[in-house]
Amino acid sequence: MKTKKRLFLLLSLLISIQLACSIGGLLASEDSPRDVVNQLPIPRMNGALLFSDDCSGNGGAQAMFGDEYMAFSYVDGLCQITANANSSVLPVMYAAPIPTNFIVEYELGIISANSGSKYGIIFRSDDVSGGLAHYYYITVKPADKSVDFDVWNNQWLREESANISSDFLGTDKTTLLRLEVLDNEFRVFLDGVFVIEFMDDQIVTPGILGISINSTGAPETFYYDNLKIYEIIP
Repeated sequence: MKTKKRLFLLLSLLISIQLACSIGGLLASEDSPRDVVNQLPIPRMNGALLFSDDCSGNGGAQAMFGDEYMAFSYVDGLCQITANANSSVLPVMYAAPIPTNFIVEYELGIISANSGSKYGIIFRSDDVSGGLAHYYYITVKPADKSVDFDVWNNQWLREESANISSDFLGTDKTTLLRLEVLDNEFRVFLDGVFVIEFMDDQIVTPGILGISINSTGAPETFYYDNLKIYEIIP
């Protein structure tokens, strides 16, 4: 009887070990790192630093349009963008080409947010005379507590908005905005927490990157700081 009991306990232990290994293998085989408890994506490890702008005045950012529409300046260690026109995508662009896949993050500061105003990132873009021929545009709307995803190729091909938690995007604090771009997958993190993922495959080529405002209450100003672009590790 004792021998059967020992064999039963040993068999139970072996089954438990095998089950634990199977679960561990499933977790390890995910395409990207995830929070084991909540099963939400967590930020990937940063690869090599490709570009940075600490907003001290030598980052090379240039306003896309003139004073009639917008203004850009380096002020007291911050990058400051002011919209002088409503309902227009008004970016400052960086001329350095960025790979198709990358990670970008920066500190975003909102002075006062109008309903509908949005602030964010243009990427996989193409600078042509008179504007940008195509780009992805991911923005946050603090007053509306949402994140928008837009696709432009000489016209709007896609416009999508997703609500997020009210815990994010206060106007009385700086928010760390992080975007991970991998093939057709675009993940947004705020202060290190995953908030939304968009997928699209309409623009697949590398391009230039910009930081933009689209205001509903011009003149409107926001600032950003410590822009960093990294290689992404799949």
